[in-house]
Amino acid sequence: MPALHITTKQMTAFEAARFEDFRALMVKHLRETVGEPFTHQTNDALLSYIDQGVKRAKSYGATDNDAFGLFIVMLSEFGDDFDTDKNLPWIGQTLGDKSVKDANHRIRNLAAMCEFYLSNLDNDQEQMTRSEA
Repeated sequence: MPALHITTKQMTAFEAARFEDFRALMVKHLRETVGEPFTHQTNDALLSYIDQGVKRAKSYGATDNDAFGLFIVMLSEFGDDFDTDKNLPWIGQTLGDKSVKDANHRIRNLAAMCEFYLSNLDNDQEQMTRSEA
C-alpha cells in the first residue's frame, strides 16, 4: 500500500478549515453559554471579538485553538482588560510566568485559577446572603 503524503499546502488548508470551525463554535458558545452581552450581536461582531481574543492570546505565545478559546472565555468573564487589571495581578503574573515554557499551558493554568477564583466569589456571595437572612 502506498504511503499517504500530505503537502504543506494541504496542511495549511486543513489548519485554516479547522480554525474556521473553531470560530463558528466560539460564536455558538458565546451566544448560548456565555449569553449576554453576546446573545444579540451579529456574527460579524462576534467573529471580530473572537479574532481580537485570538490575537491577544497569540501575543502571550498561544498557538492552539483550545488556548484561544479559554482566553476568549476569560475575556468574556473578566472584561477586556483582565490580563492587565491591577486588581487581579495574579492573572498577568500567570500569563507571563516563563517557568511554564508552553504558553498554551500557561493559559490552561490561568483558566483553572480563574474558575477557582470565580467559585470562591460565588461561595462568598452565598455566605453573605445567608448571614443577611
